[in-house]
Amino acid sequence: MATTTAVPKTRIAGGSFLLESRRPDEVFTSEDFTEQQQLIGQTAEDSRSMKSLPNVEKMEHKDFSISRDLLKKLATLA
Repeated sequence: MATTTAVPKTRIAGGSFLLESRRPDEVFTSEDFTEQQQLIGQTAEDSRSMKSLPNVEKMEHKDFSISRDLLKKLATLA
């Protein structure tokens, strides 16, 4: 059985790639997302626009029942 070792990646802080010289393989962009990651992002966006945005005013006025209900609904997606 062959063993594999992980090659540590250089950690790039925030937008430092804009100021420092970087190789293309060190920069992660949305084009690098897998299809599954894109679907997760789309699900989160749909949930935000259909469930969270209509309730922003209530949440800002500390109606925590709305927040709890939204979190429960989001938990069922996992």
